[in-house]
Amino acid sequence: PGYMLAGWSGDCTGTASCSLTMSGGREVTATFVQAAQLNLHITGSGQIIDRGDLLCFGECNRNYPLNSSVVLDATPAAGSRFIGWSGACSGGGNCRVTLDQVRDVTAHFAELPPVTLSSHFPLATGNYWQFVNQSNNAVTASVSVQSPVSLNGNQAFPLQHNDGSIVYFTNDANGLRIHGQYVPNGVQVGNSSYTYSVVFDPPMLLQPASAKFATVQSFSGNAQVSVPGLGNYLFSYSGSSNLLPPSLISTPKGNFMAVGLNYQYTIAGVAQGYYISVPVNATDWLSAGIGLVQESLAGTTLLLSQTNLSPQSPSQSLVSGWNLLGNGNETALDVATVFGDATQVQSVWKWVSSGSSAGLSYPTWAFYTPLQADGGKAYAAGKGYEALTSIAGGEGFWVNAKQAYTATLPGGTGVALGSFKAGGKRPLKKGWSLIATGDYPSPLSVNNSLGTPPNPGDPLPTNLTSLWTWEPGSGRWYFWSPLLYNNGSLTTYLDGKNYLDVSTLPSAPAGLLTPGTGFWVNLP
Repeated sequence: PGYMLAGWSGDCTGTASCSLTMSGGREVTATFVQAAQLNLHITGSGQIIDRGDLLCFGECNRNYPLNSSVVLDATPAAGSRFIGWSGACSGGGNCRVTLDQVRDVTAHFAELPPVTLSSHFPLATGNYWQFVNQSNNAVTASVSVQSPVSLNGNQAFPLQHNDGSIVYFTNDANGLRIHGQYVPNGVQVGNSSYTYSVVFDPPMLLQPASAKFATVQSFSGNAQVSVPGLGNYLFSYSGSSNLLPPSLISTPKGNFMAVGLNYQYTIAGVAQGYYISVPVNATDWLSAGIGLVQESLAGTTLLLSQTNLSPQSPSQSLVSGWNLLGNGNETALDVATVFGDATQVQSVWKWVSSGSSAGLSYPTWAFYTPLQADGGKAYAAGKGYEALTSIAGGEGFWVNAKQAYTATLPGGTGVALGSFKAGGKRPLKKGWSLIATGDYPSPLSVNNSLGTPPNPGDPLPTNLTSLWTWEPGSGRWYFWSPLLYNNGSLTTYLDGKNYLDVSTLPSAPAGLLTPGTGFWVNLP
């Protein structure tokens, strides 16, 4: 007890079982070292990984050499999210443990919160979306919402497609439902194609109003089919749908975090002595406030190019203490309006790299506090700071919160990552800048966007020296550097400094800088 196999030498190597063929004399040495046990626990659905090596799905333990360091990553199961560590680690990101004695670590996972689909697929007369074909970037489809009509006692919104087809939807407290459809030349009867319309009874329930991820929704019912020139028929329909976890969808209109809705159904019956089956299999990606941003149907993928809708205002969870946030949308943030509650906020700070206010030396800070009647203007003037009143799109900022709470940040068009490069709308200067973007980039994407992207296989350009963002739960930094990435020493550097790996940023998917995340970049 208290020791573990460090490895074999001689005629065996490694740490697995030693198996020999005794065709002659053999010599084997087993080396044992002092060990410390790491006890791993999981709440919720997920797994713990030791730098690529799966360790644990539930309760388990493993021995490591005494005083060795282990870096653990938490990977949530489908439909779940990682919410933090407890025991020998805390906060989010990865967990670095020094095994100088027995250690216990728990990874906590929780179900992704249900999605309110009415905000992800807004139905109102006049809403429209235009799409290009992913394969050739040609405009191939448009959809507009027409005035509602009555179908089987329901007021359904017709979604008019440019090919003449119509799908009748409702998206309310009763869920996301299809009530019927009209398809020109959409059904084959014998050797001829016919236009048909269908009303579903009951309506086809794709997902309930509060939809859960990774949960299959099955549906079936009658389909009242009308084929002009042939007659009316009673068919049936059946199918299922599944809500897919959030993913970053890149379109000509911009980058959107969206949830996926995969649905498949078949309308089937007999008309004029022919058995007819009409299958549908589609995956739609829906973004809050925008609606449909990508659709895959019949082997074709369509990407959003134009819409008259704007993204939903994002909410940001703050912890008690320091939080590094960002305004990743073009709409300016009024500081007193968003952070003026003195029971929740201690102060707000923004880095100002350059300016022209008389008597101030730049770079400096801009400061606001709801605890003073003037918002901290007098204090700021005495310290050589600017008075902070507004945070523009693309700017990051610090909030010192008195307690944990949720803040609503401005919505609107996302700040394009390309706007920070030389010649862009807000070019960065040499040295430190505190920024935010609406494009959900990885740090690698931020670096490449600031100059000429590398050719495949080439080292990354050092368009920035380093990138940093904050993990408020544990008070640790996430760090990334193209130089260390190129020479393969980034992991070692992170371990030595006890920094967090940006690939574990708690976005969904992981490793992306969300519009509400502020981050520092240092330009050479």
